[in-house]
Amino acid sequence: MSKLTVEHLTRRFGAQTAVNDVSFEVQDGEFLTLLGPSGCGKTTMLSAIAGLDAPTSGRILIDGEPIFDAAQRCNLPPERRQVGMVFQSYALWPHMKVRDNVAFPLRMRGIAAAEREEKIRWALGLVEMEPYIDRYPHELSGGQQQRVALARAVVYGPRLMLLDEPLSNLDAKLRLRARGWLKELQEKLRITTIYVTHDQTEALVLSDRIAVMQGGRIEQLASPVELYEQPQSPFIADFVGHSNLLDGIVQEAEARRAKIRFGQHLLAVEKILKPNKGSAAAIAVRPENVILHQGQPNGSGGGNYIPGKILQRDFLGARYLYLVETSGGIVRAEVSERFEKGAVTLELPAHACVAFARDAAA
Repeated sequence: MSKLTVEHLTRRFGAQTAVNDVSFEVQDGEFLTLLGPSGCGKTTMLSAIAGLDAPTSGRILIDGEPIFDAAQRCNLPPERRQVGMVFQSYALWPHMKVRDNVAFPLRMRGIAAAEREEKIRWALGLVEMEPYIDRYPHELSGGQQQRVALARAVVYGPRLMLLDEPLSNLDAKLRLRARGWLKELQEKLRITTIYVTHDQTEALVLSDRIAVMQGGRIEQLASPVELYEQPQSPFIADFVGHSNLLDGIVQEAEARRAKIRFGQHLLAVEKILKPNKGSAAAIAVRPENVILHQGQPNGSGGGNYIPGKILQRDFLGARYLYLVETSGGIVRAEVSERFEKGAVTLELPAHACVAFARDAAA
């Protein structure tokens, strides 16, 4: 178990900056996820920590000891960093049995045969793969190959575990099961883990904290609950959980409350970030927080009612997703009730609305 510190890390490829002056810490035993769209810099960051790529500037430290320092020209090779990594493709040796795949990092470190066998069986036991010890990778399912890759990553006791979208090659049902035992494994070992994904559900389920990246920078670093309930930008609000982003003009602004003109309607908002009176604003409200009424509501929602017309209804299983046309634009609503196409009233509870300055939404 170890603490990771990243300080002012930058990685440029010619004129393109993949990682731009990023700093963060991962505490001992913490599960941190780097979340973001393709091209945001998250895999480049992981490769720099693993020693597979040399950043342009900055420092990376484990327990206060530098493993990379551009200014001091320090760059430990991967095999000296004591970092385990699981790749998206698993990268198992096809000509080696499971035993030999897991043994490989132990052989590289000169571990004696008797101790090596003990560690192999311990690691395979952690991921419930010991019965498959004499099989080849092609004789295993995708989920089994993934568990062998995890066993190989932890068998020698690394200080950090790095996971680069390890669930992306699994089918939907297997991914659900894999999330469970992946988190159980991390908690059992209490190994400091950095996980890369573009799947927000994976990030919310697995992480102690999430760093959302965009354009080579960390947009927000917070717990899953804080990230979901208190997004600091329209990008976060829409990327983590998806939100309606409604354009309006601030009519009144106080410390914790604002009234914003949206289309022909004045909406009360209880969470505001920077908008001033008269400025353009973006209101973020999640589809699951939008309430649909057939006909006129009873007026209990604080006045945030907007008439609309259902344009589309999609069946999601337990819920329905509606696209509703209003005077200010299209609003998505996700509810359990079935409504027919036609006139409805939208209710946007003030406590569920977050207002951002419009320049932050650019």
